[in-house]
Amino acid sequence: MTRYLSLDPGEKTVGVAVGDSAGAVARPLAPLCRKPHARFLREVAGLLSKEGADALVVGLPLRDGQIGPRAQSALALAHELRKATGLPVVTEDESFTTVEAWGILDGNGVKGDRARRRADGVSAALILERRLQRELAAGDCASVGECATAGELVSIEARGAAGTMAAPWREAAAAPEPGGTPRDRAGADGAGAADIAQE
Repeated sequence: MTRYLSLDPGEKTVGVAVGDSAGAVARPLAPLCRKPHARFLREVAGLLSKEGADALVVGLPLRDGQIGPRAQSALALAHELRKATGLPVVTEDESFTTVEAWGILDGNGVKGDRARRRADGVSAALILERRLQRELAAGDCASVGECATAGELVSIEARGAAGTMAAPWREAAAAPEPGGTPRDRAGADGAGAADIAQE
């Protein structure tokens, strides 16, 4: 079983989610600030340790299946994370995940600032669901090394819209925001999309 930390890199913020092939469920976490870059890398390392993740998934923004400037930036980040963490890093096509994330939030009555605070984490969860679905279709890899060479950066071909895997955070998207700081809420066990809200 591989436990993944999923990242959806943007220019200013990075969506984050966690999940594993055993439960096939992705859980959104609080987004991270992209800058300062050194702090971002430290926070990723901290989340890997806290969540017990042993591999990373980085969203790859392909354009019509091709690698453009944004995808090149994501690949560079993936290579850097592999070097910094020493863990396997794979990429997964993120096409349409932002649109789907906003649709999920809107469908659950989450709008405005609440939706903006949660969208990055939901997108990261959708990216991770794609990875987990591929592993299930391939026979549920026992480790990332069975789906790809361990430590090798894998670029996944464009796949179209995400599937319909049920996940608790979809139903939790409209739940009231709990108290406490954003980072406290992000680390709560069993947290859903409501826990990625920021002050």
